[in-house]
Formats: sequence, C-alpha cells, structure tokens
Amino acid sequence: MQREFQNTENRVGKGFAILGIYLFVVCYYGMLNSTTWLYGAEVLPIALRSRVMGLAACSHFVVNVAITEAGPSAFSRIGENYYYVFVGCSAFFFVVAYLYFPETRKKTLEEIASTFGDRVAVLAHDDGAPGLRAIAPDGAVKKVVSEDGTVENVEHSKV
Repeated sequence: MQREFQNTENRVGKGFAILGIYLFVVCYYGMLNSTTWLYGAEVLPIALRSRVMGLAACSHFVVNVAITEAGPSAFSRIGENYYYVFVGCSAFFFVVAYLYFPETRKKTLEEIASTFGDRVAVLAHDDGAPGLRAIAPDGAVKKVVSEDGTVENVEHSKV
C-alpha cells in the first residue's frame, strides 16, 4: 500500500498505509517480542528460569542482528516483499502459541505451576480453610498440614 500511494496526493490511501504499519508493529511486538520475555519468566521453574531467559536474550539478540544485516540485501532484491518474512513469522508464532501454550490469564502462580505438573503448597484455598495443602498436577489435594502441625493424607479431594 505504501508503494501504491507514497507519491500521490491520496490522503486516504496514505492513511491506510500508515494504519497497516501500526497494526503490524502492534501485532509483531505484542506477540513475538513480548512473549519471549514475559511468558518464559512466568511459567518456567525457578531452577531453569535464569538459564532459559539467558538463552532467550541471546537468541533474541542473534535474530535481531540477522534481520538487521539481511535487511539491505533483502530490500534490494525483493523490495517490500521482505515484510512478508515478518508477517509469516508472526502468523507461525501465533499458531504455535495458540496450540501449545497453556492459558495463564487470571491464574495464580500456584495454578500455573500445577498446570505444568509441579506439586504446589497453597495457603488457605478458596474454601477459606487454614493450613497448607500439597496439590497434585491433576488438582487433587494429597496432604493437608493444619495450623497445629499435624499432617493428614487426603486421597480423593479436589480443590
């Protein structure tokens, strides 16, 4: 669109070209860039978090350098079609995220950990009962530690 309207007086066409650029930036940086930092830091166990986030930072840097270095050659050979590389990467990432990334919106850290198979101890769950509960990945309460320190095994209770 930009190529079509950049040397004309058509303000509507230029406006849509600018809108397209803004929509692309919002989608690209809202999905691909932010997910690299936020999702990994949110769902990774603490033991792996620093290593994986370091690897994410390194790969992010390498990809940015590669895109910056490839830009002039790509624009001279294929012109504005180089933008389709970014559109394709964003579309591919959207499909992967939709199919393979569990939803973590409005979940507590304990619920997120349970989603990924961790055993979790929760203080005073929704029913308001005091004490610690060890929750299995399927959501079943396995042990309850009361305020006086006694441990009770529970086999089939759901949280």
